[in-house]
Formats: sequence, structure tokens, C-alpha cells
Amino acid sequence: MLRVIWRTWATVLWTGLIFLASLGTLVGPHRLRRRARWAQRWFRGLLRLWGVRQVSEGEPPPAMTPGIVVSNHLSYLDVCVLGAMAPCVFAAKAEIRRWPFIGFLARYAGTVFVQRGSALTIRRQVEALRRRARAGLWVVFFPEGRISDHDGLMPFRRGLFTLASATGLPVYPVVLRYTPLTDVHWVTREALHRHAWRWLRRPSVTVHVRWLPPVRLEAAPEVLPSVVARLHEVMQRAYEALRALEASSPPSLKGAPS
Repeated sequence: MLRVIWRTWATVLWTGLIFLASLGTLVGPHRLRRRARWAQRWFRGLLRLWGVRQVSEGEPPPAMTPGIVVSNHLSYLDVCVLGAMAPCVFAAKAEIRRWPFIGFLARYAGTVFVQRGSALTIRRQVEALRRRARAGLWVVFFPEGRISDHDGLMPFRRGLFTLASATGLPVYPVVLRYTPLTDVHWVTREALHRHAWRWLRRPSVTVHVRWLPPVRLEAAPEVLPSVVARLHEVMQRAYEALRALEASSPPSLKGAPS
């Protein structure tokens, strides 16, 4: 219980400190990039406070390299893990804009809110993605559209890939998996506070990050669905490889960093 209480209060204090320190980004040049750097510091601090340790494989895109990062989605921790790696912004469903507190933080951090609409709406969203990429930021997509409800990848929503294809930016796939998964994977039918209480009691959690070769989505509309299907298959195989690796690890090493 003491660990949960300490981490909760430390999270609140750390969030307030970073927010106050970042207020200088409201004025001056390169505001989006400067704010993304503050967000990166915030995410790194949160991971340390929560005892989240990282094991990485493969080659991530260099920081300040314009591109779209496509990841599976197992937990709200995914945002922290990817946001701690490099200055970035996220693409999220439009409903998040109206969520209490989370919506405010998302707007403040420069999140691109994706919604269906007219051709003009689509053009504005594509331009918003390009503007963030020109600022040297990763744009992170979770193409499943929500946290997975099982130990694996759900089908991808092609609408996000239509936007990604229109930008002409390279796509960098990445696969995440946690050890132990049961304490971190949040199935949304469970109350968030109960889930957070359970996993914050753990001394540590390990996140396995596997980067895959980049791909291009510059494809005709009739070809894009097959490109997305192949990408889903490649990412699913990578996820299953991480799961098999965990299953083959000695019990004493599961959850320990390598």
C-alpha cells in the first residue's frame, strides 16, 4: 500500500512540476517541438516512478526524423513508453478531446485528433500530421483504435493508414509486450482505479520493444488494404515471437531486464 500511495503522490507532483516548467512553450518559436521535449521528460520520469524497465530490439528511427510510428496497443503505458523514446505526438480518436483532464493534456501536447468527415476535414488532418513531422517529431498511431481486449493484435482500422499514406511519410512498425502482462494489460471493462491499484503495487514491470523494418504506404487506394493486411501479419508474428520468448524464459528471469 505504501508503494501505491508514494507513486500516486509522486506522479501528481511530477506532472504538476513538468506542466509549470513547460508553460514557457506557450510563446516563442518552435513551440510544438519544445513542448514535445517536455513531454518526453515527463514520460521518462513516470516510467522511473512506476518501475517500468525497457528491453529493446531492432533499430528505431533516429530522433528528429520525420515519420509515423505504428504500434500495437495493450495499455495506457504504451503512450509513456513510446513518448519517452523521442519527442513525438500522438494521433488519437476525436472523442479523447472531450475526456476530463486526459483530453486537456492531449490537446496541450499537440495530439492530432482523427475523425471521419469531408474531404476538407481529411486534408486538414493530413496537414496537421505533416506539420508535426516537419517539426522533427514522430507521429505515433495505434491502428487498432483502442486497447486490445486479448493477448494479441486486433484488426487494424484502415482510416488511419489512409491518412498516413497521404502524408508520404515512412512508417516505422513497433511491437510492445509487457512482463508480467496480466498486471499491465487493461481490459476496459475493469474499473481503471482498480487496475491501477493492482499493478502499481508491483516493484517493477518490463516492457519488451521490438522495432521492425520501415515500410512505405504510398499505394493506390485499391492496393492499400492488402498492404495494411501484410503489415498486421508481420506485427502479429513479431508479437507472437515475444510471447514465445517469454514462455521459454526461466521463471526466475521473467520480468527481469536483460
